[in-house]
Amino acid sequence: MRFLGVAIVARRIGSELFGTYNYLILLSTYGAILVEFGLRNVAIREFSQGRGSRELIGRIMRIRAGLAGVAALAVIALAHLAFPDGRFFVPSAVFGASLVANAFLLDFLVVVEERFIAQAAATVGQAAFVLLGVLAFVHGAEDFTRLAFIFLGGQSLAALIYFGASRVWRVQSIGDE
Repeated sequence: MRFLGVAIVARRIGSELFGTYNYLILLSTYGAILVEFGLRNVAIREFSQGRGSRELIGRIMRIRAGLAGVAALAVIALAHLAFPDGRFFVPSAVFGASLVANAFLLDFLVVVEERFIAQAAATVGQAAFVLLGVLAFVHGAEDFTRLAFIFLGGQSLAALIYFGASRVWRVQSIGDE
């Protein structure tokens, strides 16, 4: 679905804006690496060794949220350096906001409990949301900002799926004790 989505995005917005789209995706990817900051691996290790807790989850979420704010500002600043006329300010801010959604991915809980169906559902849900959103709402270069919001919606959907799966896992874990 992602490959199909990329082809449709390129066709809908044109080659020049597709380069801009890829640049903003690249900046968001770098920002996501900063937000991750190895915290997922720490959480997986702690939970798999039985030392995980709600306090650890809260601490990781606070750190990730702070890093997401810094990374979002960096995405906006780097986009402004590349496009100083300001025409991509809103899309870059929306791509930066997607990092906040990434900060709240509770994917480490899903991985620890080997809930791979939830992980697959999040990936497929995100890709389907973007694909359907592009098909329905992006018809040309004038819809570039709309494309950024669709990307943010896909990221948010993935975070919600992970959150829901982790809530189910916690309820089941509490019931097992």
